[in-house]
Amino acid sequence: MTPIQALRDIWGFSEFRSVQADVIDTVLAREDALLVMPTGSGKSICFQVPAVVQSGLTVVVSPLLALMRDQVSALRQNGIKAAALNSASTPEEITEIRRSAVSGELKLLYVSPERLLSPGFVNELLEYSLVLLAIDEAHCMSQWGPDFRPEYARLGEVRARLPGITTLALTATADPATQVDIRNRLGLPNARTFIAGFDRPNIRYTVVPRQEPLRQIEHYIKERPGQSGIVYCMSRKKTEDLADSLRSIGVRAQCYHAGLPTAVKERTQDEFLNGDVDVITATIAFGMGIDKPDVRYVIHRDLPKSVEAYYQETGRAGRDGMPAEALLLFSLGDLIFIKKMIGETTDPVVREIESAKLEALTEIVASGNCRRTALRAYFGESVTGNCGNCDACLSPQPRVDITDFARDALMLAYRTGQKAAIYSLSDMLRAHGRPKIADAVEHAEYGKWAALTEVETLHRIRQLVLLGYFRVDLPQHGALKLTPPTKAVLREGKAVTIVPYQTRKEAEKQTSRKAKSPEPEMDEGTEAVFQALRAWRKSEATEQGVAAFLIFSDAALRSIASRSPKDRTELLECAGVGTAKADRYGEAVLAVVEESQA
Repeated sequence: MTPIQALRDIWGFSEFRSVQADVIDTVLAREDALLVMPTGSGKSICFQVPAVVQSGLTVVVSPLLALMRDQVSALRQNGIKAAALNSASTPEEITEIRRSAVSGELKLLYVSPERLLSPGFVNELLEYSLVLLAIDEAHCMSQWGPDFRPEYARLGEVRARLPGITTLALTATADPATQVDIRNRLGLPNARTFIAGFDRPNIRYTVVPRQEPLRQIEHYIKERPGQSGIVYCMSRKKTEDLADSLRSIGVRAQCYHAGLPTAVKERTQDEFLNGDVDVITATIAFGMGIDKPDVRYVIHRDLPKSVEAYYQETGRAGRDGMPAEALLLFSLGDLIFIKKMIGETTDPVVREIESAKLEALTEIVASGNCRRTALRAYFGESVTGNCGNCDACLSPQPRVDITDFARDALMLAYRTGQKAAIYSLSDMLRAHGRPKIADAVEHAEYGKWAALTEVETLHRIRQLVLLGYFRVDLPQHGALKLTPPTKAVLREGKAVTIVPYQTRKEAEKQTSRKAKSPEPEMDEGTEAVFQALRAWRKSEATEQGVAAFLIFSDAALRSIASRSPKDRTELLECAGVGTAKADRYGEAVLAVVEESQA
């Protein structure tokens, strides 16, 4: 069987995407490779197809049990012999896995890095006909990546003990420095590197000021009833409080964080995957194990720590390629809090790395320029122009010249000994209340901006912080310190422009714009077939005890509903329908299509 035949017959797709074919050809030629491809673009196909078409065993290193479970279930749905070996495996399961691996029946074996590093396991692998070592989420082995894990960093030791075994490292999140680090740690400095790009055109990125987060999030979710979404929060308590609030307005929501009992976390994740829960409010503990394709939005209530974290977490939306949204509620307070945490880091190398990553994210968030172009540029992609699918492109904000205000704010802070924090400086510029710095009233800038509201003044000062003209000195109670770029404003006449403050109504209007489908809207008859298929899928999934999307994705059901197949041959022409699923579900699917059209 050729790779393209396997793709058509097993997965039900007529052609490979992007660099998939080139990666597969490289692996089949027994050459090592590194693949960087956006989440949901088909990374797994690049090791699953070779596993099917060649003799021998493919071992896949995966970081989470839930992710292994879902991928193994999906492979079995497609008629592929696959298994996962982890701490949850029973002695009987382990015995069967070893037997099928020795006999050559087993095509893919998923393991954790801890299992791969355990004593004797590499020797055990040498007893099997191992042909490929695939390392998923490979950024976890790099100190430059967002999810560094010491166990991943040691995978180079294992690879060195498996001479002649082809290695494929895969990730969706790796800038140029991380790519180099991955290759070096694996001992593959010359491995072929394939970059499928970092663009996720189906995701609409939106950044708005965080003003009343509970109201903003409730308003957003209520406008998207029944859709699957994730809301990331900085603390465990915030996830719990937000889930309670959402449930009080009728949203099927649950919280998820590392402090919950394992059984509760597993149940919550299963309910989300099965569609029994619509919204998960979570810390970053709810992460890479989420393989649910139909998450329609990801909200960040709080600022992530890096561009990589933001990119990775927003990438959990729209894995099925359908329209999705990423909403970030931005607050300067978050930035200051994260900077404080980074400052408390004892390792100077880690502190430097995290500070640089936070600065890059701040620039993307605060610039008001195209979000997608900025994200791609961060990862090394040279792109120009606007994407047409982010808030900066769809609702470009006219920039306001605040040069005079900036000069006065900077000078007043300087003249008063750089002791004033944000609110104190705002009060002095507006001559509001009794000045906390005694000699403030002596200076010409004092009270000069009394015509501005407090909200407007604070917004302008915060923008000066984001633009790098002020530094917040945390040990000195948040005092604003001037920075080297200040000279260009005060002495060289550099203009300062900012995005104006958004009112609550303006922010709500911006977030109310929903992502539109690139596909034509289904007519009433097709929609009826689609909904009937979804109902059948839900029933079938419940009976099997698996997530509904493992049976057929929404995209596959849309294709079936649009084509309305009359027999097995026509069913196989639908996207996402391979021979195994046609054999297993074809009769039932064709009956649903026929009945819903009657």
